[in-house]
This record gives sequence, structure tokens and C-alpha cells, in this order.
Amino acid sequence: MNGFDKVGYAGPCPPGHSPRRYVFDVYALNTRLNLPPGASKKQVVEAMNGHILARGEIVGKYQH
Repeated sequence: MNGFDKVGYAGPCPPGHSPRRYVFDVYALNTRLNLPPGASKKQVVEAMNGHILARGEIVGKYQH
């Protein structure tokens, strides 16, 4: 679920006019996760357990 209470990525939408920092964790997995749309973060983390081959981080800044 995103900040708009919808499933999926909706893009950055920071409040005000100050830049905001966005951090994305990226994982390489050795399997496809069979999770339903709307799965919670806890469900995703539990399903990834034991399947993570590598992890990375992407950091970006955005402002209106």
C-alpha cells in the first residue's frame, strides 16, 4: 500500500516546497514471491526470508 491508500507505486509527492529524500531498498531474489496484491510489508519481508541474493539502496531527492 502506498501513501494514497492504493496498491502500487504512485511517485513522489512531498508536502510543501522543501526537497525530500527518498530511499528505496532493492533486492535480488532467487525466487518469485507468490503474494496477493496489497500484501503487507511484513508479509513481503517474511516471504523474502532465505531468498535474498543481494541488496542495494537507491537514494534520490525530489521537490515540487
